[in-house]
Amino acid sequence: GKAAQGILEDQARALKAQVEQLTAREALRRELEEALEASLSEALTQALRPAPSPERAEEDKAVSVAESKRLQLYMMFDTNVYLSDPEKINAWLSKLPTEKERKEMELKSSQVGTPASVAPRLLLPLQVVAELDFKKGSRDQTIAYCSRTASRMLLAAAEKGQVRLQREGERTEGLNYDDAILDCCLRFAGIHGGVGSPTPNNSNVALCTNDRDLILRARGEGLRVLDEND
Repeated sequence: GKAAQGILEDQARALKAQVEQLTAREALRRELEEALEASLSEALTQALRPAPSPERAEEDKAVSVAESKRLQLYMMFDTNVYLSDPEKINAWLSKLPTEKERKEMELKSSQVGTPASVAPRLLLPLQVVAELDFKKGSRDQTIAYCSRTASRMLLAAAEKGQVRLQREGERTEGLNYDDAILDCCLRFAGIHGGVGSPTPNNSNVALCTNDRDLILRARGEGLRVLDEND
């Protein structure tokens, strides 16, 4: 009896040790995943947001003027679209020229004396970057997964020169989410930049969102508006 009890106690202790080992491994795995997501988020922010400097300010001003004159086309996706189907956005991005390809197209156009066609770029508001980063901690695994997928996708697109990130000096502080998105659209459509008020037929910014209230407000401002099914 005592021998059998001893064997059972030994087995129980061994099983407890295995459980503790597995628990420790799971905790380590989660810690590594969180560290990876944090580093990806930081990498995305650093890649898209250059350090401010006087030279950079002048360069940004020149870029803004050039983009205004050429009426650069932009597509902006609301956060709810990234969380719904990031792969659909990735498929759209895969069709855009990289920065290198864009420059090659401009060079060929200048050589033959014809205007270069302006390929669209993805316009990324700082508000969307912050929202995606926040949603990575969602208890809804689908939302958390889509947020992480979207961040990786945006980082890769930024490295190819396919993304135009809204800069700190290009937004109005203290706005709620919808107002911040609409403010970004209007700035790049020319309302605040002096290019001229957009209309549904000539706006150089298209907003893709599933938010009906935001759709109504954006259309009221004369912006092109799509939903993810368009």
